[in-house]
Amino acid sequence: MRVVKENPNAGQVSSAGGKTKEDICFVRGKNPGPIRVAASGNGNLRFLLTDDEEGILLVSENGVFDFAPFPDGTYRIYALSFTGSFSAPIGASIRNVPSFASGCADLSDNFVQVDKYILDGARVALQEGGNARSICSDGSSGNILPMVNTSKTIQAYAYLLTDTTNRVVRIFRDDKVVLEKNDAGTFRIWGVAYSGTLTTTVGSQLENTAHGSICYSLSEGKAEGKTEGKAEGKAEGKAEGLITGARRQPEASERSMNQYGMSIEHIAQNMGMTPIEVEMNLNKAK
Repeated sequence: MRVVKENPNAGQVSSAGGKTKEDICFVRGKNPGPIRVAASGNGNLRFLLTDDEEGILLVSENGVFDFAPFPDGTYRIYALSFTGSFSAPIGASIRNVPSFASGCADLSDNFVQVDKYILDGARVALQEGGNARSICSDGSSGNILPMVNTSKTIQAYAYLLTDTTNRVVRIFRDDKVVLEKNDAGTFRIWGVAYSGTLTTTVGSQLENTAHGSICYSLSEGKAEGKTEGKAEGKAEGKAEGLITGARRQPEASERSMNQYGMSIEHIAQNMGMTPIEVEMNLNKAK
């Protein structure tokens, strides 16, 4: 009689550097590359990719997994050591699969967790349409600017208000950007998709900041603009979004003063005349 005793042992499984957790970020569809894992066990090895409910999605002989075909979410990678022929079917749960192999089998003591994120900073615009706007304000109140973006991805998203040097002025976690009543000048609005925690801070430089604790994606390109004139202004720009603000300048009747220090408007009220009639009379008297 011949007796063969085999003890398959998958041991521990880990990714590069001995890690058991990996975050993989697909930003604007760019594939960051595969995840590679290895096991400390012996015998014939297979690596099983499962969903977070441990249903088998994919089997690899070399421990290399490309996550491009899969949606965002949490995944697990186990190692399996076995004898005979591998037989675990795709879709089966590793907890109640009838048999992993025709011989003996041992599942790894642990797994590597992989969290996949899909982010798209996309492009931003004003909800009313366009990516540029000139605002005239007398400084008595602020302005609320509803925003939209072109991303179709379900993700955490924020809007960043910056100056023309891309220094962050304010951060908005909803779809409304607010220009305060004392704001004046040219501003830019950017969108940022992020995973984990939003790490942007007021005063930080847009392009030198990691905006998410795991990964992030800024809206495409940049927008610039300027304001000219007093009331109407002129704004120019393209790309994601741009808001320009200008304080309203006083009208001529408000800023012209006679030798007694009275405004033309005040004189007109006292004399029962229009501001234009008063100004014409003052010009004749010069």
